[in-house]
Amino acid sequence: MIDTSPVSLTTWRAGEYSIMTETRARYEFVAALTRELPDHSLGAVAELASIVIHLGAKHRRLALALCHGQLDQPDYDKRQKQVRERLTKLLGVLGIDVLFSGDPRGPTVRLKFRSGRSNTFGNDAWSVPT
Repeated sequence: MIDTSPVSLTTWRAGEYSIMTETRARYEFVAALTRELPDHSLGAVAELASIVIHLGAKHRRLALALCHGQLDQPDYDKRQKQVRERLTKLLGVLGIDVLFSGDPRGPTVRLKFRSGRSNTFGNDAWSVPT
């Protein structure tokens, strides 16, 4: 029998991060995008957030694969370039700058909003949840 008490649901972990924390990060990301893009419908912003989260997760998985030796450098460079170009084009037309990192221990994709809104320790950008 599965324990569904509130304590077990909030403390159960998948990997390092709490499931509730990941869900909250995604909701906060959608809320931040909604505030940054007030002229767009909530449905459009939610769809954009879904695409950005998917591409951000792909970017992180590629960085992890390179670190674990599952991918060689030329293949990594090719795939990473495709993801980065897609994110840059998608968000660039909305006036959102994209910052990339190849270190999978932290956020590999961050968004620099015009308002300066941030959720990172450096207070410089918004981390895309993965």
